Amino acid sequence: MKNLHGYRAFMKAMRLVLRRTAPHAAPPFLAEKTMRRILSRPLALQPSWAPQAALALAGLAVVVFAWQWTAKNPTSGPPAPVILHFSTDRTTVPAGEAITLKWEVANAKKVLIKDDKGLTADPGEEKSITILPPEPGQYSYTLIALGSNSDPD
Repeated sequence: MKNLHGYRAFMKAMRLVLRRTAPHAAPPFLAEKTMRRILSRPLALQPSWAPQAALALAGLAVVVFAWQWTAKNPTSGPPAPVILHFSTDRTTVPAGEAITLKWEVANAKKVLIKDDKGLTADPGEEKSITILPPEPGQYSYTLIALGSNSDPD
């Protein structure tokens, strides 16, 4: 009996909402006719999860609307940095010789070079850097391009 009371309270609230909707949303006779049809059904045909489903669908509609709105109105801001080119003058270096890394970036405020040992170099405004590996072995270098919204630390 408690479930029936909750259902009737929900339907009463829905009637008020439908009566207060703008005229362009739905003709009042259609809303009233629909409500009468729903209320005239036997309780067995009206599942107890119907109010929750209606609320879930309303929430989904809000999410879809927000998603479409943000797709049409993207946030403005500075363009993201782009690495256009990153290369080395050679892939094999004899012991004791240096290697030169070259790059080209767009929209970058700062560029950092990081090796696989965790050491980071700041080449400043240069577009290349010469590195002397400290000992024989394999090394990998990563170019990090930071934009105006990036935090270098």
